[in-house]
Amino acid sequence: QPSGTQEHLFSLALTTSREGWVVGSRGTILHTSDGGSSWLNRSIAEDIILNRTFFISQKQGWIVGEFGVIYQTRDGGKKWIKQKSPIEVSFVSGESRNLFGLIFPDSKGGWAFGLDGVILKTQTGDQWGVINPNGSRAGRATTRHLFAAAHGDGKLWAVGERGTVIVSQIGKENWRPSEFKFPPISLNGIDFSPDGFGLVVGNRGAIFRTLNGGRQWQRIRVAPAAPGKGIAQVQ
Repeated sequence: QPSGTQEHLFSLALTTSREGWVVGSRGTILHTSDGGSSWLNRSIAEDIILNRTFFISQKQGWIVGEFGVIYQTRDGGKKWIKQKSPIEVSFVSGESRNLFGLIFPDSKGGWAFGLDGVILKTQTGDQWGVINPNGSRAGRATTRHLFAAAHGDGKLWAVGERGTVIVSQIGKENWRPSEFKFPPISLNGIDFSPDGFGLVVGNRGAIFRTLNGGRQWQRIRVAPAAPGKGIAQVQ
């Protein structure tokens, strides 16, 4: 389907079966109200990479991205307002404070994740605080980059570089490493269904599956079943 842009696109959020949002490089924000048949450009006037978007309703959503920026809409994307981010830096600073992961497990409380293991939290959707700072001092949940997040079975999960997977109970801030040891590759995505089924995907074609909400994980290797016959899962 034609998107109307040549910019790189990094994140997709659907609010209904027909309405959705896409964000990407150079402040790109695209909106569809017809199931993707057409896309309306709602981009912001900033040359900045937008890495992730998340909506809790058709009206209310957030975007995080380069330099630690956070944007919010309360009117279905007609206006995007920059929120005060506790880690935002300017382009001229030369610092890297990118945010990659974003999730709201309930109607207000949300989390953002980024470079060097930074974790931000909001309880109201308007003000953000630092839970795990950037850097390498001891006692932090992780110092590895975090790329994606999901929730399932009463827990929050975040995944990132070198096999990093951290877990916390929803409503708490007790982030800890996953008991399952993932191989030291970049883990780029995670998601769960309500019945406890979950997937983690990463570099080199890596796919990990859980059937019980993350208590155990199993690596899945995908191989062709036969030419033109789709794929088969090989454990």
